[in-house]
Amino acid sequence: MGFPSENELKNIRKKLSRTTGTVMLSKDATVAEKFRWDLCQEFIKYANKNELKNSELAKLLKIHESDVSKILHHRIQRIGTDKLMKLLLIICPAHKLIVKAA
Repeated sequence: MGFPSENELKNIRKKLSRTTGTVMLSKDATVAEKFRWDLCQEFIKYANKNELKNSELAKLLKIHESDVSKILHHRIQRIGTDKLMKLLLIICPAHKLIVKAA
């Protein structure tokens, strides 16, 4: 298999321009940013462990599928920490001990 043709690369670039990837945690992230990152990671772990599609997780959490996608890709600028914590308690009730201590 050789290198893709210029036309194939053009199609790939076009597809990639319409997608939103996962936001990465910066090296100089604050404690709050790291905490919110960790909350999102818990949703990812749960979805992977239970082999859930975004639509299934959205139904379980009673939120829009687009919000699930934002959480799973760490695009949570408009989702409050309190809301993330409440949603996490729906799927991981054992986290109540951690939340109460916070």
